[in-house]
Amino acid sequence: MISDYVKNEIKSHAEEDTSRECCGFIFKNNILRCNNRSEKPARHFSISPFDYIKATKKNKIKAVYHSHISENQNFSSYDKQMSRGHNLPFVLYHLKSKNFLCFDPKKERVVDIDKKFVLGKSDCYSLVKNYYKKLGITLTDSNTPNPNLFTLVKELFELNKFNIKKEWDKFDFQGITKLKKHDLIVFEMIKGEGPCHVGAYLGEGIMYHHPRNRFPTTEELNDVIQRKIYKVYRHQELNEQG
Repeated sequence: MISDYVKNEIKSHAEEDTSRECCGFIFKNNILRCNNRSEKPARHFSISPFDYIKATKKNKIKAVYHSHISENQNFSSYDKQMSRGHNLPFVLYHLKSKNFLCFDPKKERVVDIDKKFVLGKSDCYSLVKNYYKKLGITLTDSNTPNPNLFTLVKELFELNKFNIKKEWDKFDFQGITKLKKHDLIVFEMIKGEGPCHVGAYLGEGIMYHHPRNRFPTTEELNDVIQRKIYKVYRHQELNEQG
């Protein structure tokens, strides 16, 4: 991922003119600022071919960066298309939330590179807890000091056992076509050792989770990941909404 120094340089560039998206190239330890040549710079960015040539002569390009000044905190479909076309990761800085995302075109992943893994504070369960809180659903926290991840997930599901019995439907995984948006997916990463990871299903084959010692990630629920699914939980209120 990119260093704090590079992040600060991008922030500085974005904040110089908040009426237009900034853009440029990221190298290993620095950036090259570029002028946004778009006809609608408040909504899109465009980098001159001459700036690209200048960047290739300067150093090996690690990624392309740009900012969003609107409410949209995520990559647009066009951003992803351009990233794939150039075969380069794209980094997005959202000016209002001051958050960084990175899209990896090779793995088709969007990674929140601002949230490091911290057990009990920023981990897989914290992510789904916050996800469901935005939907009006509260999950209980753990009271065990410094639990390991396996213990944490098992304990949290015991704490929420009453709520799950009352408000959640539990399913064996029957294929990705049976999943619905907002389903809570429980994973058993090593066969026979029980649940140790959770994530939220976003629909259209995409899941949102926080892998251990990595960053929160939005990615395809591929065959390899599907084979590790332990159970699927669906909140009855969301089920009724369709």
